[in-house]
Amino acid sequence: MPDPHGSLYTNSSCSTIPSSKNCFRHGRKNKEFLNWRWKPHDCVLPRFDPQIFLEFVHGKKLAFIGDLVARNHMESLLCLLSKVESPIDRYKDSEDRNRIWYFPDHEFTLMILWTKFLVHGEERVINGSSSGIFYLHLHKVDEKWSKDLPAIDYIIISDAHWFFQTIYL
Repeated sequence: MPDPHGSLYTNSSCSTIPSSKNCFRHGRKNKEFLNWRWKPHDCVLPRFDPQIFLEFVHGKKLAFIGDLVARNHMESLLCLLSKVESPIDRYKDSEDRNRIWYFPDHEFTLMILWTKFLVHGEERVINGSSSGIFYLHLHKVDEKWSKDLPAIDYIIISDAHWFFQTIYL
């Protein structure tokens, strides 16, 4: 639905948005998309208030678990929360897949735990080469993210890879 107030942040106003995802920096001219907001059918959602959110999650840890879709969701929330408090970048792995941000005034931790399939996956090797075909073990959760579960208060699971895999029987 059209939103006359516009977005709570833009690529220009968010200090935490990665350069690689800054649409305006890479030449996007159209800005009309900033004046739209999602509206579910038969539901009125109040405008997101980052201050109220940070008060609600005071002292907690929230993790987005999944692939690049989860990462995009986490980065959007990070931009919104950064309007209230500048987070501290606490951790970034060598591939920049797992990341932890800390908001000291609210003792709140926001993280992304990257996983390709949520469950344990093994790539099928054909003649010594990667095939892009994975055996998914639905009875085993991926330990790369599940080992951190006991320390997390809230999780949001989002994983686009599930929808784009060819099924081999």
